[in-house]
Amino acid sequence: MHGNTLGGYQGPVAVLTPEGIEVARAACRYRADGDRDGQDHWAGRLHRIDPPGAVIEGTYRLRLPGGGEGEVAVRVIAPIRDILYFEGIGPRPAI
Repeated sequence: MHGNTLGGYQGPVAVLTPEGIEVARAACRYRADGDRDGQDHWAGRLHRIDPPGAVIEGTYRLRLPGGGEGEVAVRVIAPIRDILYFEGIGPRPAI
């Protein structure tokens, strides 16, 4: 169970493969929560993905404009209006 909201981000990101190759740009929104053990949990969504269809289910890195990066697992269950949902893996990117 998640606890206190620690922060979040809303803005543009570059979507990279785990090897660091940029495959798309997108608008991103995520929220980070902390649990009782002090662990970060962050999740969000990508939309306005350019080029369309470039991001599918799998592991990617998100790069914020300031250079901070975080790894995410994109889950394509049923894309709604080109919105893809993800869960953060490990620490969230520095804003």
